[in-house]
Amino acid sequence: MSASLQPSSRLRVFKFRRRSASEVAAEAASPSFGLRLPRSNGIVKNLVRFGLLSSGEPPLTRFSRTEIATHVNLYSAGRSAPNLIVGFATKHGFIMMGAALFLEDLDDAQHDFLQLADPRREFFDGGIEGFASSMRDLALRVGNLARERGYRSIMTYGTSMGGFPAIRAGNLMGADRAISVGGRYAWHPGSMAKGLRVGAFDTLCNCRSPLTTRCYLLYSVGCREDLDHAAKLAAIAPASHRIGVPGRKHNFPMVLKDKGKLGGFHAEIFNLAREPDPSRIAALMG
Repeated sequence: MSASLQPSSRLRVFKFRRRSASEVAAEAASPSFGLRLPRSNGIVKNLVRFGLLSSGEPPLTRFSRTEIATHVNLYSAGRSAPNLIVGFATKHGFIMMGAALFLEDLDDAQHDFLQLADPRREFFDGGIEGFASSMRDLALRVGNLARERGYRSIMTYGTSMGGFPAIRAGNLMGADRAISVGGRYAWHPGSMAKGLRVGAFDTLCNCRSPLTTRCYLLYSVGCREDLDHAAKLAAIAPASHRIGVPGRKHNFPMVLKDKGKLGGFHAEIFNLAREPDPSRIAALMG
């Protein structure tokens, strides 16, 4: 045998055990049946990050999803939660993470979650196709839905592209609290160049100051874009409450998720009995 064909001492030999039909059937019937890969695997981390694979117990064992319309989904545990959180997501429906990860750390006894997506990337200015024709119409539809279901309070929550729409809609519907996380200002010239109609009226205007809803703008102090956009909002809405979060990551909620502290963050921003405390939020990032 030539030297090139000699077995290498570095070759790894894998042995496979044939499993019985009963073992395979038992695994398939298990609630945890599915893809199982080490959490250190980079592909798995990205699947978890975007909500395509749950990091633990599937949240839908607590929350069930009701499709109100295309791109409008209500998640509820059926426990008569008194509060509705309205989430303004990106074109793909992410709120810095997939809905599954967000819901894992949400108190289902206190909150239901209405997820809105804007696939046209109009910053919700054109509403949601098939559900609402404008931002104002969207606020009316969501407000009516909240009243019909008997919620005692409503909060709007948006991240990145959905951050400032959450504040706009929150003020239009008179929400109890409006929260922007890493909010980005709408850049409408790009939309207009595509032939999209953009409304001239904007609730984020100093002619309407002060804002009727208590608004909170959270941003990463180490992210230049976060700082720039937060400064723009402060210039026209000085009554909004700005909370700088330590770190450089635009997606700091995902950092908190990785640390196992997203639940603490939710408790800070969604608790209407007290104001969000910047020092407690900073401690969560530490």
